[in-house]
Amino acid sequence: MEKRIERIEIDKLFGRFDYCINLAEHENSISILTAPNGYGKSTILKIISSFTSGDHYYFIREKFGSIRFHLSNEQTVEIIHIEDDHENNQVTIRSGSNQTKIKDPFGNQEGDERSFVVERALPFLTRIGPKTWRHDRTGEVFDRVEILTRYGDHPVFRRNIKRDEWLEKIRKSLRVFSIPTNRLKFEEDLDVRGQVAAKSSLMVGAIAKEIQEKMQSAIRNQFEEGRKKETNFPTRLIESLKDGIAPTREAIVESIKSVQAYEERYGRLGLVPHTGTTKQLNVHAESTENAGMLVLKTYLDDIREKFSLLEDLAQRLDVFCSSINSLIAFKTIGTSADEGIVVKVI
Repeated sequence: MEKRIERIEIDKLFGRFDYCINLAEHENSISILTAPNGYGKSTILKIISSFTSGDHYYFIREKFGSIRFHLSNEQTVEIIHIEDDHENNQVTIRSGSNQTKIKDPFGNQEGDERSFVVERALPFLTRIGPKTWRHDRTGEVFDRVEILTRYGDHPVFRRNIKRDEWLEKIRKSLRVFSIPTNRLKFEEDLDVRGQVAAKSSLMVGAIAKEIQEKMQSAIRNQFEEGRKKETNFPTRLIESLKDGIAPTREAIVESIKSVQAYEERYGRLGLVPHTGTTKQLNVHAESTENAGMLVLKTYLDDIREKFSLLEDLAQRLDVFCSSINSLIAFKTIGTSADEGIVVKVI
């Protein structure tokens, strides 16, 4: 008998949100899920899709208190972490007197052996740790549970994994179709031999790579310009000392502030390290006399000129980050010369 999910209740999604969502007010009704970015719309749809498709490994990784599916036959299925579930990397699914544990199959001796099967079954994954893999094309890093969530239907993982009959009966009675937009995630279809049958591009990964390349190129250009400046620094310094026209202390202090503002801003954008090397210049500005002021001016002019080479890219990165951050909640993005885009949870 075919069933429907009439209501879903989620406690402490992401440790933050409690939801009660009616999906079937009337037999032929349509429910539209809407909320600002960051409130878990995509996650809720993933929860429904994972439950009805049998991707129960997904719930081991996701952060929530409990999830309850209320079905049209007045049956309720609850997914929850109880007792030592977190410690044992597992999740409990129960309904009435029925209960089953979804366990990480890597968590026993057989699982350890299966770790070495991963790269043979999924040749586009490269092991970078005892139980960590990197996707060769997208650069994504997966732990064991994430591999099970993404590729859990592969025969190498499904083999010898017993499904409880009561849970499988419920799953087969539900008809849910999930249509992903592929805006953010790399999707890859595998044939029965584990070979890549089809793939789509990862837009976020492409953007991150482009940002990474632009930042690294700009930093290299600045480094080369710095080397040129270093070669003729003594000559320019001697010429300034010959002129003997020392700048005022106030002008040097303002120049130092300008350089420090550059350093703080570029550090925030990932263009320069957060070393705070210019802080020591404040001490020199207070105690240095005329000759020292000339040395400081020459040095500061060089730094400002090198920093100016990054200004065009810095403006673009500022616009990119501020635009994205104005649209998202509970997280923030930044840029990095090593990773391109960095996402931080607030």
